Amino acid sequence: MPRRRGRRGYGYLLIVRLLVYAMLTGIFSNRGLKTHLETNIRIAKILGFKAIPHRTTISRWKQKHYQLLFHVVNRLGDIVRLIVPTDKLIADSAPLPDPEDPDAKKGKTGRGWFIGFKIHSSINQLKIPLRAVFTTGNKHDSPIMPHLLVRANYVLGDCGYDSKSNRMLIESMGAVPVIARNPRRTGKRYKNPAMLKKHRYKVEQHNSLHKTEVLKGYWNKVKGFARKATLAYAGIVTIQVMAINALLNGTRNLFKISLYRY
Repeated sequence: MPRRRGRRGYGYLLIVRLLVYAMLTGIFSNRGLKTHLETNIRIAKILGFKAIPHRTTISRWKQKHYQLLFHVVNRLGDIVRLIVPTDKLIADSAPLPDPEDPDAKKGKTGRGWFIGFKIHSSINQLKIPLRAVFTTGNKHDSPIMPHLLVRANYVLGDCGYDSKSNRMLIESMGAVPVIARNPRRTGKRYKNPAMLKKHRYKVEQHNSLHKTEVLKGYWNKVKGFARKATLAYAGIVTIQVMAINALLNGTRNLFKISLYRY
């Protein structure tokens, strides 16, 4: 193929590096990130930039590349699985409310109705995310479960994932489904499985880390499905990067984000 005319692009690797670096340092605005790189040329060179991207370029990346980050989440999740075999896979969704966003949809969680979006995640027994899917708030949890699955000994989830097809899929992968029964399906009350009671807090802690410590509530300041998806996925990648770095270096605290912020 003939070479494309014009200026060479920055490349996907540089784009991902910059978006994750922005998360680690807590610099969310495009102008602020550009200024930060211009002030810290050494950091820009370490990230691989020969020239500082314009703020409109950074803005365009955030609009275009949420699917790229979705695949990065999956690949990093696979790396985590190579380092730490998955015994328990715990799935859950977390609401990202924003009724002012034109792309927001009305949805429901265990705490009631909201208008916004959802980030569906599955984590391992160490609370490291392995898969994630970003949707509007009206998407039910159950159909998302197949996209969150990886090979594990046990798959845990609340009653939002209770379906025959999910249980059969989990069993076909050689895992044991530990999913709460949905009383609305039969009209009966069920006790939650003991294993789910014991380990569900881990995915709730992951959701809190993602929304509070990494995203810092910033999803309310960007509008549109694509920009919010980029933000949410970049946050998941940030958690994965911190965890992989800690695992390879023998650090006990897998998610000490204060190491990267100043």
